[in-house]
Amino acid sequence: MILSSTLLPVVRRDRARTRQRLACLVALTPLLAGCATMPDMAPPLAPLDATTPAASVSLAADPGTFPADEWWTHLGDSQLDALIAEGLANSPTVDLAAARLAAADAQAMQAGAATGPGLVLDASVGGQSMSQNQGFPPGLIPGNLRSTGRIAGSFGYDLDLWGRNRAALRAARGEADAARVDTAQARLALSTSIAATYARLAGQMALVDASRQSLDTARATARLTADRVSAGLDNRGASAMANSRVAEAEALLAAARQDELLLRHALAALLGAGPDRGLAITAPRLNAQTAATAPANLPLDLVGRRPDLVSARLRAQAAADRIGVARADFYPSINLTAVAGLQSIGLSDLLRGSSFFSNIGPALRLPIFARNGTEGRYRAARAGYDQAVANYDQALLDALRDVADALVTKRAIGEQLAAARSGLASAGEARRIAELRYREGVTGQLPLLVADQGLISASRSLALLESQSVSADIALIRALGGGFAADSSPETEPPRD
Repeated sequence: MILSSTLLPVVRRDRARTRQRLACLVALTPLLAGCATMPDMAPPLAPLDATTPAASVSLAADPGTFPADEWWTHLGDSQLDALIAEGLANSPTVDLAAARLAAADAQAMQAGAATGPGLVLDASVGGQSMSQNQGFPPGLIPGNLRSTGRIAGSFGYDLDLWGRNRAALRAARGEADAARVDTAQARLALSTSIAATYARLAGQMALVDASRQSLDTARATARLTADRVSAGLDNRGASAMANSRVAEAEALLAAARQDELLLRHALAALLGAGPDRGLAITAPRLNAQTAATAPANLPLDLVGRRPDLVSARLRAQAAADRIGVARADFYPSINLTAVAGLQSIGLSDLLRGSSFFSNIGPALRLPIFARNGTEGRYRAARAGYDQAVANYDQALLDALRDVADALVTKRAIGEQLAAARSGLASAGEARRIAELRYREGVTGQLPLLVADQGLISASRSLALLESQSVSADIALIRALGGGFAADSSPETEPPRD
């Protein structure tokens, strides 16, 4: 057992020496700091203001709100709801984003360890035999194997006078927050990709049905033309032309079926499953009347609601904190270290007061002869920040362009839909009149088949446009950030040198 009367004088004496050493180092710090100066560099870049780019005309739209979480449920298709849920649960892209988040959190945990004191306790036992041939008189050194023991605690604390460790922790936490937002971006990209591919599948299946109907009409026309040739009412050239249209319709149907299978395979891959999973998907039943809208204050809202913009802003802030890490390297760092414990040769003496040992004091580090390395790290940190700001600016411009493109596409498809609905109504009326004239014996069957072909073509065009309209809404939802809502975070500001 160690007696307090034995330890206290030693501890008090070590504390007095530590205070003296620390006072000397602090007194020397202003002189030593003058040996390291940061290089003169151009001011760091400032992030682009969301309202700066000219976009008020291109982004003009009917006032609306951002999409809600699980926005896809508004499309009214329960099969799509199940497919997106399956994809979010099984897709490797979401798993990869989650793994990157776990790694970033671990890095932040490691960075946090440097901001506080560290205490390590170690203990060891063993045996030791010393050489008899070291120049000492015989018998002075024991020749037998002696047991050894050691119990010691090591304490270390970086005073972090210039905020290096704190800046590193902020940077690591910023990267972790950015990785967390990246998971939202991965989910947004996956859900919109599934929904967009699903909408394309709906249009492609409509095209397959229309192609099948066109083939039936072409075959009926070919049979009728052959009968007219046999009756001497038409020549063989008309029959050959009708047969060529049958072959053309068969090729179009085969191509349409191929594209449908490719879309099914693409959907299966997005779901994280094999290609056969896509074969089990039934015909989509999307609500084509659902329309997405953009908010009035779009540029500012995008900065806080679109995941890739939020992530880019967080990474720019983390890069600014890394400049603080590099800046602190120009100044002295002072660490407090202490080691205390028990050590003896012979385990029977290990717990005696005379086995106590200690070592305590401050340590100074100043990179006087490492200027190139220190300056290089600082320049690299500054360049990293400028790159992060440029990436953020480019992401903002891309976001504004994505929304503008989606709005233009929606307007254009809306006009095309109006024309297609009008064309379908006219084709339906033409087919009704042709059928009426055929029943009354005014015309033959051929004009009716031609009218059928016109109606099929108009129906196909409308179905494809309705699918494209849903795809345009999904593209706008993706450009707006889906249902993502960022937590409040400070705006990125240029670091102060």
